Amino acid sequence: ITVRMTGQRDVQRVSRVTMTSEEIKQMPGAFGDTFRALTAMPGITTNGFFGPLVLRGADTRANAYYIDDIPILDPRHFGGLHSIIATDIVKETDVFPSAFPATYGNANAGVISINTVDQVEKFGGVANVGLISSNFLLKAPIDTTAPGSQDKTNACYVYTSGRIGYISQLFPLFNEVLKLGISQLPE
Repeated sequence: ITVRMTGQRDVQRVSRVTMTSEEIKQMPGAFGDTFRALTAMPGITTNGFFGPLVLRGADTRANAYYIDDIPILDPRHFGGLHSIIATDIVKETDVFPSAFPATYGNANAGVISINTVDQVEKFGGVANVGLISSNFLLKAPIDTTAPGSQDKTNACYVYTSGRIGYISQLFPLFNEVLKLGISQLPE
């Protein structure tokens, strides 16, 4: 006697939440910042207002951060006020708060993976002026078509961004007048 059992097996999916650049920019209270927007997701918070991201209560040093699959140590400027990558070059951000693929093997708590844009179609940029810092982004396609070719696809592009904080620019004046004696400032 042969017994054959058949059924449907549920497909297991890893725990992943994805936010696009547009969702990040529209997130209330995030100020257009990638890592501030992530705190609106379930199970993600910060360790204080300026602190690192906490995923499901795990130690903050157990998280792994990636930009285009390149590991980075700390994704934030100035103690957590801003992320190191401009939101305008972010295509999407994947968050794996628990079960993550084996390719992210060095994480113990969760993984935040930022994917940048893959194509720049025209020259452009953006500049933002805020209360504590200003930043800019410039992007441009590079024409790689051969002379006389009808194929007008641009396979290359370049983008650059930067940020400057006002504290390092204005505080030396206050430091000298008030005789505070502070020798180092975040930049």
